Amino acid sequence: VLSHFWQWGVRLLASQLAHSNEELALSALSVLEEVCQDDKCLEFLIKYGKPRFVSIGAAANNLQSKFLSKPSGVAYLAQIDWIEPQMQLWMAEGNKKYVEALENALVGAFDTGIHIPKVDHDAQTHSVAFSVGGRAMVHSTSTLDPDPSALSRHHHPIDMKEGDTHIHRPEY
Repeated sequence: VLSHFWQWGVRLLASQLAHSNEELALSALSVLEEVCQDDKCLEFLIKYGKPRFVSIGAAANNLQSKFLSKPSGVAYLAQIDWIEPQMQLWMAEGNKKYVEALENALVGAFDTGIHIPKVDHDAQTHSVAFSVGGRAMVHSTSTLDPDPSALSRHHHPIDMKEGDTHIHRPEY
């Protein structure tokens, strides 16, 4: 019975996307996103499921984006006029949100727990803390320094232990 889930289960879940109960519709969407990792289920959903995403709106964007991997999915999304508004949204704000989300993910991945927000507006010097190979580093730049090689001269290793609140770095 479960071996043919892609036939009956995908249709049933697709029919629930338009349900008036938003929680039920979002639950069906969640399961469809999972099962559509399998190409057979994705193709079946596009061809026979004819999902209506109106009631769940933008929550379905990830699943609809998967449709773009199949020619039949592109045709279906063009038919329901999904592609052009998404392109306009991407150009207007989506690309910026994507970059911000990516930057936040990278910061989270490399975050050492050291936060050194320092901007000295008088000297126009900026410092940023980051980690390289498990060793904390401070990068300082000065907008008054016209020498492009100055960038490499301003990386300072620092030694900190968990719980330290002050940074002491050697003067160069």
